[in-house]
Amino acid sequence: MTSNTFIRESSIFFSDIVGYSSMIARNEKAALDLLDEHDLILKAHIKDNEGTIIKHIGDSIFAEFSNPHSAISASIAIQKELNNRNENATGKKQIVVRIGLHHGNVVVKDNDLFGNDVNLCSRIESISIPGGIASSKNFIDKLDISKLFTRSYGSVKLKNIPDTTEIFRVYTDKKNYLEERQEDLIDTLINRGVKIMQPGKSIDTYKTIAILYPENLGNEDQEFFCYGFLEQIIGDLKKVDQIRTPPIHLIEKYRKTTKSVSDISVDLVAQNIVQLSILSIKDKFKVNVILTSMDTGEDKLIESWESNHNQLKQISGEIIARFTDILSIKLPDEIKDLFKSKDQVNNDAYKNYLKGNYLIKAIKDHKSLDRSEEFLKKAIALDNNFSEAHAALGYKKNLMGE
Repeated sequence: MTSNTFIRESSIFFSDIVGYSSMIARNEKAALDLLDEHDLILKAHIKDNEGTIIKHIGDSIFAEFSNPHSAISASIAIQKELNNRNENATGKKQIVVRIGLHHGNVVVKDNDLFGNDVNLCSRIESISIPGGIASSKNFIDKLDISKLFTRSYGSVKLKNIPDTTEIFRVYTDKKNYLEERQEDLIDTLINRGVKIMQPGKSIDTYKTIAILYPENLGNEDQEFFCYGFLEQIIGDLKKVDQIRTPPIHLIEKYRKTTKSVSDISVDLVAQNIVQLSILSIKDKFKVNVILTSMDTGEDKLIESWESNHNQLKQISGEIIARFTDILSIKLPDEIKDLFKSKDQVNNDAYKNYLKGNYLIKAIKDHKSLDRSEEFLKKAIALDNNFSEAHAALGYKKNLMGE
């Protein structure tokens, strides 16, 4: 952990406006006006309760409080004011907010917060009932429960969070509490797709690793290799049972993003983030790898590998072996052997295959599909036993209905 990075205990708050994307699609100006009003209401209550807004993420607010009493006071006050406001507003002019609360450890760096507990709170917010407040048991345990009106969801499996978490609904007052029965709450949650687990049911434990889109240190025409490397390492990670990793189509969305690594880790709910930079020149490439734990902010791995292009698979395997060693994950022998195997494909054939594959999967227009066939046929001409090139050509022809 760097000198300007440290961990502290904190109460965390996430909120978002229900259906805001639809509001923008219907009437952007009206939606932005509602967002301004929403921001004024939430800012006032967060400030009145000595909270700090860490950042706005679109229509969401991420805030921190020094203690759970302040966080719950702000949350109840926000929902009460919005409820009163909405009584005099038509459907399209209503502001309905979900709030998620959690208490845990946060990693502090450069006026930003991240870590597993931040990711957890973000997921708690996502299963809060519209107009409601959801909190973790850890948060509730810090409060005088006799002064609150709550009901338990039960043990919930949250997306990309390995362990189950007991979640509570916090009501604004006694009247709000009496308007809903326990069985009604559970029915609502199930209908909304919340995964409530049976007591005692075991959950698989795993690590989450998100591989960010590689930075291309070479010429623009080498972008094909960056994509090929990303596709290979994500595919290889999926072979390890104890690792979960976002698919390449999600990672592509962050290719030219201005979002910080901490924001991306919250979006993807990733315990670990991998940043890659790749230099591809002539027949060789070099890949620089940084593996950062989002639980501590510590760079667990800073290392480089280099080889010929046709050894991409082997290098990917070596990198994953390092990941699993650092994260204390035991690889089965068959996976180890798979990662150690060297590819005997002609180097130029391999580069042509990667170019063709890139045009099919990353570019995807008709012109690129036509060009992809040229590269794949070159790869096969250079190495007729290159099965992946044959398969990619077949895939391209199928896409074109040939």
